[in-house]
Amino acid sequence: MRIDGPVDQLATLGPDPTNRYDPASRWWAHELLHRRVLLDHDASSAIFAADRDAVEREWIASPPSTAVAVAMSAEAEQRWLAALVAADLLDLRLMWLRDLWHDLDAAAGLSTVIPSA
Repeated sequence: MRIDGPVDQLATLGPDPTNRYDPASRWWAHELLHRRVLLDHDASSAIFAADRDAVEREWIASPPSTAVAVAMSAEAEQRWLAALVAADLLDLRLMWLRDLWHDLDAAAGLSTVIPSA
């Protein structure tokens, strides 16, 4: 893939991320998906792999502009996160790792944002 030009960072990606959840930050939007995938990577990946692969094939065949790619990826990640939440996968992490991420989520202000697994 390529980056075809600069984008308006604030309009496209939102504010720079901090250690506190900010729904306006594109980084935090992706992080919600990331943290959900960590519960069970294999099962999570299986849920959205076909859609992810289709998006990648589309982009390889006809690369979108940077702004369009960012918007498309945001939409895709929202779909994938919704599918993972609906799947209600078990949390397969070791207990100490589960506890660590619980503490990190709480410190970031995610306790009410991330549905319990």
